[in-house]
Amino acid sequence: MMNVFGVVFGADGEGTGGDPATASYTQAINKWLAGTGNDAGQIYRYKYTVNGKKQYSYAIVLPPKTDDIIIDDSGNYIYKLKNANGQYIRDVPLNIKATITFNGKKLNDATSIVLTTDNNRDMLVIPGVEYKSDGVYITFADGSVQGPISEDEFRNNIEFSYEVTAPGLTSIGSPVTKPPFKPTGGIQHKNEHWYDFIVDFVNGIVDTVKNKLSQIFSWILIKIADGIHALIDYTVGEDNVTIGSVIFGRTKKVSIDFWGIDTTSNPATLDKDQLALRNSVAGIMKPIVSFWYAKFTQIAIVCHLILLLYLGIRMMVSNKATRLEVIKERLNVWLTSVVVLIFFPFAMKYIYTINSVVVRAVENAGNSITEVDGEVSDANTTDSMTQIRNAASDKGSIPLACIYIMMLGELTVLLYNYYKRAFMVGFLITVFPIIVIKYLYEGVNSGRKRKSFEFMAKRVYGTRCYSVGSCCSVRYLN
Repeated sequence: MMNVFGVVFGADGEGTGGDPATASYTQAINKWLAGTGNDAGQIYRYKYTVNGKKQYSYAIVLPPKTDDIIIDDSGNYIYKLKNANGQYIRDVPLNIKATITFNGKKLNDATSIVLTTDNNRDMLVIPGVEYKSDGVYITFADGSVQGPISEDEFRNNIEFSYEVTAPGLTSIGSPVTKPPFKPTGGIQHKNEHWYDFIVDFVNGIVDTVKNKLSQIFSWILIKIADGIHALIDYTVGEDNVTIGSVIFGRTKKVSIDFWGIDTTSNPATLDKDQLALRNSVAGIMKPIVSFWYAKFTQIAIVCHLILLLYLGIRMMVSNKATRLEVIKERLNVWLTSVVVLIFFPFAMKYIYTINSVVVRAVENAGNSITEVDGEVSDANTTDSMTQIRNAASDKGSIPLACIYIMMLGELTVLLYNYYKRAFMVGFLITVFPIIVIKYLYEGVNSGRKRKSFEFMAKRVYGTRCYSVGSCCSVRYLN
């Protein structure tokens, strides 16, 4: 506390209790808020440039400055604090805020001050209000937007309420406010010239032509892409073949489910998915694969029986310990080969089943799944390819249309790889017994490395890892 000219002031210099200094502050702010000169309370529409493009916004003119309320070089409003005898003590920064409503609905508070070049009309920017060629658009505090409306409707239904606080005066308990009021006069235009109309008109024509040309070229590109897409659908034999439908297994024509395909029942009794699987590459290949797999398996069994008979005879006629050890080692190879011949086909089947479960789980990750009339539907089944195509069509975007065409090229490559994968799996199933025979032959010939089965296992596991990796990547991008 300190005593200046007989008046008690707090540590920051402001008056305490009900002293004249506090009262003079309140009076000074109320006097300033009540000022009517220099178009105070008038709404101005002003022009500014963002990235070379002109935009229009609105601001309300603040009351004119007084002897006690000034603006410093940084554009901040300042209250010149004085003691009871009227002697200057220090500058106190002021925070000015306007609460704004339109038809009773609140906009964001206005706190940004615009200083005019002549420093005569200082304005508070009205946030969320923008003028466009077709009228005024208002963005409210809750994020909703209203517009276009006329400037007269905007001016007649907007209402302001000022609030001034002085953080540097600790004894001022509450802000000084001005009750809600309507703007005065009509809307004035600032930073606009007579030739702006011509410039805006020409720019509007240029923008319209650019938008129309963009829409026309994007439409042409999309139609070309749709024709290519239709050709892909026709070639595959399914509707709406996309990158997502291939990777997530919805395109049945490239399925490798050789075990779940029904090739014996009447087609009329099959559901849509079963019928699609029957007409897939795997469905067409399955009779051939099954026939030759059975034949080669019979040959493999005969080869194993002959080798077992041969090893038995060798054990009976051999009396040397070293020879017996070699025969026992070959017998272990024979037993391993029999186990592989019997059980590895089951491993291939359940590897595919596990892969399908993982792919489906990845596809449904983050989806909201609902059931309508007994059928399960996903709320997020639209893949990125379809989304980009729709966005290119809606926005008339040439870059998005080009991306859509590139994705069609990627789809073509992907279909090639998946068709090749189906043929590869069918071939591996067919020749599996032959590979087991080769594995057995390599095992009974001392000094030879057994690589045949390793070759097949890598391709079986590789196709599964490729499928899971692809679906994870697509799910992440979506």
